[in-house]
Amino acid sequence: MARSALSCWRNGATVAVVLGLGLALWPQLGAYGPNWDEALGPLFYGERYAAFYLEGDTSALQFERPHGADRGPGHPDLAQGPRFKPWAIWALPNFLSSLGCRIFHRGLGLEWLVAHHATNLLLFLAFVLAAAWITASFLPRSRLLLATLLCVLSPHFHTHLLVNTKDLPMALGSTLLLLAWYRWRLSFRRFDLLLCALIFGLALSIKVFALFQLVAIGCFEAAALALSWFNLGRPEFGRVRRVGTALLIVAGIGVLVACASWPYLWDDTFERLRQHWVYLRVESMRGGLVPDFSRRAWQFEALASFFCATPSWWLGLAVLGGVAAWRRRSTLAALLALGLFFELYKNCLPGVARYDGIRHFLAAVPLSAFFAAEGVAAVAAALRTHRVPVALPAAFLALAPLHQLGPYYPWTYCYYNGLCGGLGGVRSSFDPDAGDYWALSYREGLAAVARRFPQGALLTVPIAEHLAALLGPEQPGLRLVPTVTPQRISLEPEEVRALVELGERQALVALFIERPGFDNDFTRLLKHSYVPLEVMERDGQPIRWLFLVHSSKLRDGSRGIVR
Repeated sequence: MARSALSCWRNGATVAVVLGLGLALWPQLGAYGPNWDEALGPLFYGERYAAFYLEGDTSALQFERPHGADRGPGHPDLAQGPRFKPWAIWALPNFLSSLGCRIFHRGLGLEWLVAHHATNLLLFLAFVLAAAWITASFLPRSRLLLATLLCVLSPHFHTHLLVNTKDLPMALGSTLLLLAWYRWRLSFRRFDLLLCALIFGLALSIKVFALFQLVAIGCFEAAALALSWFNLGRPEFGRVRRVGTALLIVAGIGVLVACASWPYLWDDTFERLRQHWVYLRVESMRGGLVPDFSRRAWQFEALASFFCATPSWWLGLAVLGGVAAWRRRSTLAALLALGLFFELYKNCLPGVARYDGIRHFLAAVPLSAFFAAEGVAAVAAALRTHRVPVALPAAFLALAPLHQLGPYYPWTYCYYNGLCGGLGGVRSSFDPDAGDYWALSYREGLAAVARRFPQGALLTVPIAEHLAALLGPEQPGLRLVPTVTPQRISLEPEEVRALVELGERQALVALFIERPGFDNDFTRLLKHSYVPLEVMERDGQPIRWLFLVHSSKLRDGSRGIVR
């Protein structure tokens, strides 16, 4: 009876936390514009796959032809503008995003982008419930809920939770896979093994990087078998066969699930898989997304990004939690530590692209949150042992994250801790593009331009112009002057001169984020020679610029463009 009451209390607390998080986070969805990547195809392909899955419309898969799914009521025309090739965009995460749009935008009348991003929040809440069910027999519920709250209060994870429809589901899937595998190794039930295979397949259908978590599981089991051999003095061949067979089953079913979830692969499968590999290997934005060992140098900026993007108090708690778990000889902690290691390791390999903060290894946040939660439990236990009231440390734990989130909100992914000198220190040391690298603030920026120029104006967006083009219908008084594309980020001197001359004849406003890796002669000219109308700053660093391109706004002593 007591156990049943305890189980009801735990489940009730879990549901209450999930509902509370949902109510707290839902209003924040409207604070962001579209992110850099989703405007380059994911939104378009998601609507097409939704038309195929939900309506059985095979013509939706003819991506080169116009289709009714490209533009709905209150929704911009997604067929306009540049986009990745279809072999670069997996179906599942974008289909889920479009499913949210159909439910919340078309069905309930919510704003279209809020509806797309709502799926992310719902996936996170579902992840918490699934993790609670999976870990019911081996992880204290308080530890899981504390790790959940820490994730929400992580500055970078907080932003990605609300806008990142590919890396966030991937991070959740990777974490859930490790927990499900641990559940299987305790029970050896077929159902739990099939659950692992399904989770792996779903994670793989979001990004192929899910393979690294399977490698982490393999290394964990190999180490466990070696330790068992050392202790027993003989190998356990039966266990080797069981674990090896299980890994093969998970890998095989997972690959089938991933391929089955992507209709683009159903025709000419091997050629299209080859095209996807070429995209990963050669055609990604910066140097490839898979290892290139001909490039001898390993790169450790990923480690630096993770440690700098993580609050210092979190790092301290994670270290304490790791020590406490090691002293308990926790096998779950060992598995999660290997998962964390491989999540970071894959981005340190030679030739692998590293950009956009921590989003390519976002699973490191929930994995490290488990150790931080262990650290909190260790501190609480020590305080109870010495009869010290826990109210003050608990208040610190509650207020410290809010104190750090507040000054950066809503662009909390601009946060970096004081150990590395904050945002300015990161920019000057290893990541000059740190900040609003996904241009999430463009929607707010366009609204600011419309308020300043109610009679209308010409607008140029020399970094990530495709986002302004997507949002253009929201501000009909602004007419976009085309300048750059995702494939062509530089401007010729005569193009810069033409823009300056245009600004002398008509009201021309330039809006762009601070991202030096995408700077061109025009953005450099504006920042050097013109007084900005508005600079959005975080941590004393510029995040977004707004200029009026006119000689009246030249800085003292500046001649502007040299004719």
